[in-house]
Amino acid sequence: MFDGQSVLAKGKDRGMDNDVMCWNVSESVSGMMAATDNKAIIVCIDNGSPFRSDELVPDLGSINMEGESGGLKEEDISLKRGSAFSDFICDTIMPYINENYNVYTDAQHTSLAGSSLGGLETFYTVLAHPDKFGAGGVMSATFGMFAEKEWTNFLEDKLDMENAPYLYIYAGGYATDNGDGTEAVYNKLVENGYAKDKVVFSKFESGEHFIQYCRNIYPEFLEAAFTHNVAALEHGVPVHYDDKTDPYEEYLEEMELDKASDKPGYVYYDNSETKWDKVYAYWWGGMAVNSITKETYYFADWPGIQIEQIEGTDIYRVVAPLGVQGIIFDSGVTDKAVSEGKDAYQTTDLPYSNALIGKVYKINMSVEPKADPGAMKTKRRYSAGNWSEYKEG
Repeated sequence: MFDGQSVLAKGKDRGMDNDVMCWNVSESVSGMMAATDNKAIIVCIDNGSPFRSDELVPDLGSINMEGESGGLKEEDISLKRGSAFSDFICDTIMPYINENYNVYTDAQHTSLAGSSLGGLETFYTVLAHPDKFGAGGVMSATFGMFAEKEWTNFLEDKLDMENAPYLYIYAGGYATDNGDGTEAVYNKLVENGYAKDKVVFSKFESGEHFIQYCRNIYPEFLEAAFTHNVAALEHGVPVHYDDKTDPYEEYLEEMELDKASDKPGYVYYDNSETKWDKVYAYWWGGMAVNSITKETYYFADWPGIQIEQIEGTDIYRVVAPLGVQGIIFDSGVTDKAVSEGKDAYQTTDLPYSNALIGKVYKINMSVEPKADPGAMKTKRRYSAGNWSEYKEG
């Protein structure tokens, strides 16, 4: 399984500020083994490093850049080393497991699974190495990473394989859990000759892109891995989503955003003591809305977006997001740079609400920052600070 850092361990076990959910794979497998004659060894690969987006994206051609903003280049998204990583699994990890543990070594008794980018890499790996894997659990896969042309080229010689692996494909909502790309790729398989008894789509239209959904359907994947069947699902039939609406407009309604009554503005960071060369803001949770324009707000990958300095001051500002759950101010260093030894600083995860619009955050420098563990030890988090009112000019 990919993403071993989340399938077995919770957030605080990994040195994170928040105790994020895990897949509870150990519990699911133990329960299966207690109730059936099935036995399993789960090999979990940690992809929690800054290189996850390189390791779990195969080189299928050009990355789909449609809808990207912020001047991103393809190499900013991924270096596409997933093909080499797939070979590493087959040529290094699997021989080690086969030699040192009491396991079946044939493809029929070997499965691979992952979600999101891990689902993308699973799909690629089991189809590129059908002699190694009898089944793949492709969950909430980031199929939109590549456009239709790249998928057509990749699948061209894989649709009529005699030893085609069994594909258990899962996605939640069309717009909230990669359902759009999953529907397109799955239907391309079933409509163009992939063995109909070897592909199934488990669809949960109200599902979102969160760990708990994969955790809940993992027992169903175990059935697929051991029996190459899911009794409750129809195999090899086209699947279409009933609800393809963009939840953005509905979300605006739920939030009751109104230009006339909602408070637009900025949130601020006081850099007078930290003296970072640059200041970035990163936020998460919910669906961000720009408080001034009331349009959907760009979610940047870590370390977020660089924010502007108010001329003649040490105060930095960013247009306040509405509807998010947390915000971090940081020094703008990528995790890749941290893993190579560059110093980075940030606030702890700060709970966020619309009530913070117009306020400035200042770190309490009397409390020493805490270094992250392992390879990320040059990233330091300040745990103390406070918000106060701020008025420009």
